Amino acid sequence: MDLIDDFFSHAVRLAAPGKPSDTEQIDFRRAVSAAYYAVFHLLTMTAAESWAVRRERHRFARLFEHGRLKTAAQALPGKLKERLGDSASPDDQKTADTLGAIAKNFVALQQDRYSADYDNSRVWSYTEVENVILRAHDLYIDWNTVQESARGILPPRHAWRKVISPKSVSPYRLRKAHCLARNRTHFGAARRNRHESSSRGLCRAG
Repeated sequence: MDLIDDFFSHAVRLAAPGKPSDTEQIDFRRAVSAAYYAVFHLLTMTAAESWAVRRERHRFARLFEHGRLKTAAQALPGKLKERLGDSASPDDQKTADTLGAIAKNFVALQQDRYSADYDNSRVWSYTEVENVILRAHDLYIDWNTVQESARGILPPRHAWRKVISPKSVSPYRLRKAHCLARNRTHFGAARRNRHESSSRGLCRAG
C-alpha cells in the first residue's frame, strides 16, 4: 500500500535529527501523528477490502472512528483468550499473542498521537519519537506476518478484522454508507436500463 509507505517515510523525514530548534517540536509531533496514521490506515484499508461494493471501499475505510477502534483493540486479547481457552495449539497461541501485541501497540500509538496533537506541555525527544515510529513499524510487520494464520483461530471474517469490523463504526455512519452504496447501485442499474431502452428504440427505428 503506497499510502502506508508514504506515511512511514514522512514520519522518518520529520523525525530526522538536526532540524532547526524552532521547528523541531512541531516536526516531532507531526512524525508521531504520521506513524499512527500509517497503522490506522493499514487496518482500516484492510477492513475495507471485504466491503461488497468495490468502488465504495475507499469511502468505507473513512468511516472508522478512533475511539471505537481503541475500545475494540483493548478488548481483543480477552476475546482471543475466551475463544481459544486452555487447549490452544502452540501455533494458535503464537498467533493470538501476535494479535494481542498488535492491539496493544495500536492503543499505545493512538495515545501517543493524542499526546502529540493535543498536549502542548509535553516536550518530545528524538528517542521518544524514534520509539513511536519503531512501534508502528513493528505493528506493520506483525500484521503482515499474522494475516493468514489468524484465520485459523477465528471465523473467516474475524481475526484482527474483528477489531475493525462494522461494529467499530458509528451505526449512523454505517447506515449512511449502506444507503450510499445501495443508491449508487440502483442509480447505475436504472441508467443502464434507460440506455438499453434507448438503444433498442434506435434499432427498431432503423
